[in-house]
Amino acid sequence: MPYSSYDHDKLETAETMRIERRIYFEAKDREIAPYASLPIAQLLSMRSESAAAEQAIFDDLKERAAAWEEQAGRTLLLDKTLEYVRTPHVQHTANEWQTTEHNRHIRSNRVYQMNYYIYENTRYDKEAQKSIPYSWTLTWSVRTNSPSRTQAKIAGQDRKVFTDKAAMEKYLNGRIKAYDRLFTEISPPIPQEYADYFKVNGMLMPDYTIEGEEPPQQQQAAAIPENTGQEKEREHMSEQFSIMIGNRSRFDAGDPGGYWLDMPATKEQLHEAMRNVGITADNPQDFSIRGYSDDPEKHIALPYEMVCAADVDELNFLAARLEQLDPAEVGKLNAALQQKNGLANIGQVIDFTYNVDFYVHIPEVHNYHDLGDYYLNQSGMVQMPEEWKGGIDLSTFGRNAAAQEKGAFTEYGYIVESGDEWERQFEGREVPEEYRIMSYPQPERGEQDKAYMDAAETQQADAQAAEPQQPRPVVPIILTSEKPAEKVKEITARLEQGVQAIFDSDRYKEFLTAMSKFHDYSLNNTILIAMQGGNLVMGFRQWEKEFDRHVKKGEKGIKIFAPAPYKVKKLVDKIDPETRKPMLDREGKVVKEEKEITVPAFKVITVFDISQTEGKEFPDLSVKPLLADVEQYEDFFAALEKTSPVPMGFEKIEGTAHGYYHLEEKRIAIDEGMSELQNLKTAIHEIAHAKLHDIDLNAPQEEQGDRPDRRTREVQAESIAYTVCQHYGLDTSDYSFGYVAGWSSGRELAELKTSLETIRATAAEIINSIDGHFAELQKEREAAKAQEAEKEPTPDLAAEPTVTIEWSESPQLREGETIPLSRANTLIAGLDEANLASPGYDKVAFRIDYVMNGIADHYEGRQDLGDGDGSLVEHIEQHHTYYLNDKEWENYLLHNEGKEALEADKEHRAMLLNEFIPYLKLHCNLSEMERISTEALQAGESLTSTETAYHTAMQAYVAECRGLVNQGEYNLPPVPQLRDFDVELAAYKEHVKEEIAQEAAAAGMTVEEYAANGYEPYAAPEPEAAQTTEPQEPKSPVSEKTDTPEQAGQTADKPLTDLQKKAVEIAKQYENLPLQDKIGIVAQAFGSTSGKIETSPCTGKWRGTSDISIKFDNGASLFIGNHRTPQAKTVKVQTECVNAALVRYNPEIIAATKEAAISALRKRETKDNEIAGQKGLKPYTLLNVEFNDGTDEKSGGHMGWYYVTLAVDGKICSHIETGLNYAISDGKVSENPTREDYFTAGALKETDVDYVFNNVGFSSTSDLYSLSISKEVRERAEKTLAQRKEVQTEKAADPQSHTAEQPEQTETKVTYYPINENAARRAKEAISFSDYKPGSATAEYRHYVDEAAELAARQKKRVDPSFHERIDGLLDAYARKLAANMNKGYEITARVPSIMIAGGSNFPVRKKEKQNAAADKNMEEYREIQGLLDKIRSTGMGGISADDPNAVSKLESKLAKLEALQETMKAVNAYYRKHKTLDGCPHLSPEQIEKMKASMSGSWRGNPKPFESYELSNNNAEIHRLKDRITALTRRKELGYVGWEFDGGRVEANTADNRLQIFFDEKPDKEIREELKGNGFRYAPSAEAWQRQLNDNAIYAADRIKCIQPLNGESPTELQKRARREAAAQKEAVPEQPQEETQGAEPGNAVTPETFYKVRQNPYSDSPENSYILQEYVAQDNGMAKLGDILYTGTPEKCRELLGKLETGELTQGDVKELYAKAQEAQPAAEPGQGTPEPTATGKEPDKDTFSIYQLKDGDGMRDYHFEPYDRLQAAGLSVEAANYNLIYTAELTPRTSLEDIYTRFNIDHPKDFKGHSLSVSDIVVLHHNGEDTAHYVDSFGYKEVPEFLQEQTPQLTPDTRMTGEQIRTPRGSFSVTDMTAEQMREAGYGLHHTSEDGKYLIMGNGTQAFAVAAEQPEKADTLKHVEDAIEQNDNHFDGIINNTPTADELEAKARNGEQISLAEYAAALKAEKEQGKETKPGKKTEKKPSIRAQLKADKERAAQRKQARSKSQDLERS
Repeated sequence: MPYSSYDHDKLETAETMRIERRIYFEAKDREIAPYASLPIAQLLSMRSESAAAEQAIFDDLKERAAAWEEQAGRTLLLDKTLEYVRTPHVQHTANEWQTTEHNRHIRSNRVYQMNYYIYENTRYDKEAQKSIPYSWTLTWSVRTNSPSRTQAKIAGQDRKVFTDKAAMEKYLNGRIKAYDRLFTEISPPIPQEYADYFKVNGMLMPDYTIEGEEPPQQQQAAAIPENTGQEKEREHMSEQFSIMIGNRSRFDAGDPGGYWLDMPATKEQLHEAMRNVGITADNPQDFSIRGYSDDPEKHIALPYEMVCAADVDELNFLAARLEQLDPAEVGKLNAALQQKNGLANIGQVIDFTYNVDFYVHIPEVHNYHDLGDYYLNQSGMVQMPEEWKGGIDLSTFGRNAAAQEKGAFTEYGYIVESGDEWERQFEGREVPEEYRIMSYPQPERGEQDKAYMDAAETQQADAQAAEPQQPRPVVPIILTSEKPAEKVKEITARLEQGVQAIFDSDRYKEFLTAMSKFHDYSLNNTILIAMQGGNLVMGFRQWEKEFDRHVKKGEKGIKIFAPAPYKVKKLVDKIDPETRKPMLDREGKVVKEEKEITVPAFKVITVFDISQTEGKEFPDLSVKPLLADVEQYEDFFAALEKTSPVPMGFEKIEGTAHGYYHLEEKRIAIDEGMSELQNLKTAIHEIAHAKLHDIDLNAPQEEQGDRPDRRTREVQAESIAYTVCQHYGLDTSDYSFGYVAGWSSGRELAELKTSLETIRATAAEIINSIDGHFAELQKEREAAKAQEAEKEPTPDLAAEPTVTIEWSESPQLREGETIPLSRANTLIAGLDEANLASPGYDKVAFRIDYVMNGIADHYEGRQDLGDGDGSLVEHIEQHHTYYLNDKEWENYLLHNEGKEALEADKEHRAMLLNEFIPYLKLHCNLSEMERISTEALQAGESLTSTETAYHTAMQAYVAECRGLVNQGEYNLPPVPQLRDFDVELAAYKEHVKEEIAQEAAAAGMTVEEYAANGYEPYAAPEPEAAQTTEPQEPKSPVSEKTDTPEQAGQTADKPLTDLQKKAVEIAKQYENLPLQDKIGIVAQAFGSTSGKIETSPCTGKWRGTSDISIKFDNGASLFIGNHRTPQAKTVKVQTECVNAALVRYNPEIIAATKEAAISALRKRETKDNEIAGQKGLKPYTLLNVEFNDGTDEKSGGHMGWYYVTLAVDGKICSHIETGLNYAISDGKVSENPTREDYFTAGALKETDVDYVFNNVGFSSTSDLYSLSISKEVRERAEKTLAQRKEVQTEKAADPQSHTAEQPEQTETKVTYYPINENAARRAKEAISFSDYKPGSATAEYRHYVDEAAELAARQKKRVDPSFHERIDGLLDAYARKLAANMNKGYEITARVPSIMIAGGSNFPVRKKEKQNAAADKNMEEYREIQGLLDKIRSTGMGGISADDPNAVSKLESKLAKLEALQETMKAVNAYYRKHKTLDGCPHLSPEQIEKMKASMSGSWRGNPKPFESYELSNNNAEIHRLKDRITALTRRKELGYVGWEFDGGRVEANTADNRLQIFFDEKPDKEIREELKGNGFRYAPSAEAWQRQLNDNAIYAADRIKCIQPLNGESPTELQKRARREAAAQKEAVPEQPQEETQGAEPGNAVTPETFYKVRQNPYSDSPENSYILQEYVAQDNGMAKLGDILYTGTPEKCRELLGKLETGELTQGDVKELYAKAQEAQPAAEPGQGTPEPTATGKEPDKDTFSIYQLKDGDGMRDYHFEPYDRLQAAGLSVEAANYNLIYTAELTPRTSLEDIYTRFNIDHPKDFKGHSLSVSDIVVLHHNGEDTAHYVDSFGYKEVPEFLQEQTPQLTPDTRMTGEQIRTPRGSFSVTDMTAEQMREAGYGLHHTSEDGKYLIMGNGTQAFAVAAEQPEKADTLKHVEDAIEQNDNHFDGIINNTPTADELEAKARNGEQISLAEYAAALKAEKEQGKETKPGKKTEKKPSIRAQLKADKERAAQRKQARSKSQDLERS
């Protein structure tokens, strides 16, 4: 059709429905030609027919609009109800006083609250030096405590000041006592004056009462009846379904019976069903549908609620329609009913029968697997080889298909929309006439009633059969009354006469005929016109103007009613102009505003019948209506409620009844969902019943009075309703006289008059009551009008702020003068500058009136002219900036007004500076623009037409912007430009359009086709040119002919790639943005923020065309297209070029392009390097895909190109070429080189080529095919290179697992979750004036996720593949939760704008506080989400947990790999020793050989090996550690643990979950819970137990918890030992022992002595590695214990670990000794006195140079040593001793490292494994260089060499360090036992005190202490020898007890050196030499004793050798 339409349809539920359509004619070629030749008369006729049809459609729409009104009213009612029920209960203190955190005292109940606050005013007393109070300020109040946002103030006083505190307290106590009466109940009655505060939407909140009123009765919600199974049995079932008809009253009375009605049915069958359950026309409200059933073989799954809510006629129509469905279609219907958001009502179910093909139904598919199988294997829709189908996951395939087509699985199969359009046939329309059966049967009547009904039917039949009579002549009514009440009385009298006439058989037909003609009139006017003989009436002037007819002279008019409405104010919801939704206040309630509406009223007017007129022939047109509907509905209904003698309410009434009066409950019920007019008519009708026909059902029959019969009651009620409605002009034509016609038949006139008198009197009473209530409303409206008149006028939103001078000392400023802001700003700036030279100031006070955020406001201030502040705006800005930063002002406010006042002051000044000042400056700028344009226009003749239009537009622009700024909109439209008004340019544009149209016609194309093809004719595609070896001039990736995003990257014969499709989809997100915003997005890709379009003409063969480029604000220029010069300058072409650029150059697609290319290029790298190996060239390492953003070239052909960075022989370089760029940008990168044959790249010499890319030789040293690399690109490349080297190193370190062709690591796939861009934009607008960049939120999110993905990829390379799935899961959780967190953050930020945006006035502080709290909570969630990154980093790095059920198998697998690696390393080293090269090594791949050779060449060692000794040692140590752990786990599994019972619960050893679990019978108290937590137990709700990991530490922890000790008195540890001993005894017990074990022992008497073990300090070593001993003790018969073997020497942690395993049975003594022997084998050390041989050329590794750092031990004893210079130590008599230091750190000493380097490094850049403090004074640095050690003390300045630090010290044996833990008692006391000998005790200064009674122990003391020693020390030679060997190997300073006793010569040498020696040792040495001499064999020559000089030299050499050996040992330990 030749028209276009404008649609503005909108629905706001429960508020507004708008359907607005306008059509506009569009002139197209010859559209009206077929009609132009028709005659005018025919056109007019056709036009009339079309308009009539249009009117019919419009009338139908109005009917639907009325239906909407009813439904919207119901929605509104529900909204108000929801608001009521959601109102929270008030919080109160139960009448008790409570103190808040701000020292405010409050008590409250559900109705009242009282609070007070006392502030102590103080001043500082200098003498007392403290603040003392001088007065007290009291604030108190009593208010209501209601759910309302506002409270009523009952009493109170603010800031009452007392100088006497006692007086203040007395006053306060008096106030509290006075109001104690309000706080005696929790919910006291509410006074009448405060009742409204406790109501919501007019209804009192629950559990409240009002003084003087009865408590409201809570209505019970109507329950949905349930099928009790007691209904009558169905007699038969139709083919479709059946419904159960029920009686609501019977059901409420306890009778659940019903009647099954088969559908479809007839009216007679429905009536029969109704009669069976007692439903007639007398009680239609009792009708209900209470059940639904169908044939199980033809099941129709209609929801029960849908059936019960439907109309009988609809169900009947549905049943008829269902008969047309076949079984398959019924199944489809059932599936459609079950799907989510499926068919919602019966109307849609009926429409389904017309739209069966709207759905596709697959009944056999019920899940994703079935769906995938159906589509892949059954449907024939998927074409692929059969062998491929087996590799497809059907469930995943089905899930993707269901998600894509939005299908649903139901009980009846799978259903999905087919794509057909749903045709709405029935929903919202009337049921066809043939299916309407709903009506009510008449009740059974007596003979009189039957006769009456028969007569009435006969009378009507006769009337219908009679011939039409001639109309009666017009007889007008003459009214004499003036007052409304009298008019009612007169109308009632006329009605009595009219009734007599109407019920006459002759006049009844006339009345019905008149009513049919005047169906648009009210019934009142219809009767009046009928009584006066009217047929077609109109007003006097209407006849003349509309129909050119005139009233005959002398005719008297017919009297009827006409509307005379008046206007009142009404409170309605305030609508937001932008969202078109109700506005909410801070409490979330709807804001109200007053609007003027019209209240209907009526007057009597005169009209004339057509028979009273003459003139032009009258056309056949309908008469227009004269009356309107009710508008002031709420007030009218409120008046009715007060008039009614009983309460009124709404409820759902089944059937056709509109309402009823309940005699028992004395209430009126009105049906829900009716129109407002129908509600009023029904209410009046039922009020009449309540006033006239109410009786007391409980009274005796004789006292109930004569009650009229039912028909009389209805006539009276209907007549009263008619009369009242007529008085107020309400239409009652639909039902009012239906009852009257039947009732009057056969009745006497006296009876009719009596009834009419009753009608008249009651109607008058009701009218008077309503008038009285309306009078009250009128007074309220007048008061509202007066109040409205006092309100300030609406501010002018387009006005400039004005400045009023309040007073001034300057003569240039007049007091009271008002001037615009801009003029005042300039004027005051000039006056301030002029007064600078004056000695004083001219003061001025001013007031600025302005409109901000749509609200009028003002600012008052003062300025001193001449102080240099400048203009008015500058003064305001400087003033508030000063006070915002003034500390004195801040202290003043804080001291005098408090913290809240200070915060409010800061907030207010921040608002002024951040919003008010920019607002004023913006207005001043607009004024300057307006001034320039105004002056230019006033110049007059000198302006051109273009300039005139420009300046006029500028004035309009300023006015528009002022309105926007005043309303708070600072995002102003662009400023008009002069070129936009160039008439010649516009003409040129039109000329260009004409040329384009001509060119398109010449090419045989439309203009649109011509533009889409780049303004070029269609041409056949040219063949792709072969690549030449000539270097090509680089071209932009943007095609010259690219015009639209869809065409980017696509030619006529090449479809889009997946990447190009993705680019087009991304670009579509920006297609509706302005051109400048699109340019901004492109600019982001080139490191800029904005740009502009530039065109430049071309030369040469391109003459006549122009290049189109974007010039970015950073200076870079991007070519985006080339077109003919005229087109290139058009906005259309430029937009098309920008669109094409947006496809390739938006940041999102650039990131996606890089990601898509890198994987394939990495695979191509491997194949390129294979080709390079064949050609003898170098391999390259691919690093990154990069995008040339023009950082190094601001213009040029390579801007916007993709290239790669790669490393060749360690050098990072770039690689760029045309094919690579296009392959990457189009998403066509191949894994295989696309060049079949190798050749050298053009312009390169064969000798220059050193690497292969895409089977083409390139040079890493040439500038060709490369770009300069920026710093940022180089840093990324170096980072990637380091990562790839790390991976290669890991592979080289584990060649066994990487020797064969390893598959590529599984790629880390990232799922991006959607980011709410709209919320991000709103958040940006809420906190900033700058524009939001579309897509920036998504880009930020993806940046974070990409970083996490890189982390995950690196982690997956480091860990076992079994952890990859967990890492992927953590990454996906991070991406999902981060998206939700960011979206939530944007939503929170957008809730409340910043004060800079919203302004300080009326700023929502409470909402802002809630927003801040929500933001803090969201930030906590963000931190938790970031914790997922730590989980990714730690996944797979924590070793193998003992909780893992497969721990042993995993350890064994790891052990096998390490053993294989050990053998490989040995084999490689053996091959290298034999061949002196790695070439040809069969144990390594060629790539690994090259990497190993490169690693060895860079080693600092003189004779490097493929695998150094420490690598073999470390790997071997790890092998031993794994073996030990496997053994321990296996033994622990075999031995197990046992539980026990304790007082109040039990403990279980849950080996399945590997947990020690504690079960309490009752909840333990807080102290026990804290003790459990302190010992590592945590409560597990799933197990309902306190638990921790099941191991020895858990048992030890149980020992410390007293409340869970076993009942038998044992500790948990002892319990485990006993259980294991018993288990071991049962396992190892044998019936006979071997013979050799029983020799020498009597049978039955062999008893194994009990042994136990302890860990104690090692007195023979000060080394941390050997500081403790694991000692065996053997229990004796006397209760004492003897020393046993020393099993282990080491750290305290290791000794205690072995002790635990010995006690639990995991290890035996032999196992521990074996472990100790292995530890010593792994750490060999030289024997004392032996030198370390020098390394030889064949072999041994040279001694490694190292440095070690020692720091003082902690403790009070070291306080005098810490941080003391060396000279102060010497002065204090202190020395530097190694015993006072701990070894902290050891590392390799490189040749160039000095002591100063060490000091600098350990103060500035600590190594990660360094655990000490920064290197400071008193620390020691020991350098081990060339086999020698030197110690250096860190002094105040430099270092001090301290050789004494390296001197070996003999530890002093003391008995308190050698105690065994036992004690013995003698008559003289109790003494601790030490394992020292008596000789050692004497050397330590102890003498014999006495001997024990049994003689076994000697008691030796030194005057202060005494100890017990064994009188006869047991022989433990072997054990002590073992300890000696172990300690000598590690520390080399053990004084031997047996064979290391010093010789006499050694003691003499010590004495000569000044050292003290023991005489006892010297005597023992002489005796030993003497005895040794006796044992010398005969004949052996005795060696000559060396000289003293020789002995000293030998001692020095031995000392040096011992130092070297010790250092060597420590190195081994550290490695």
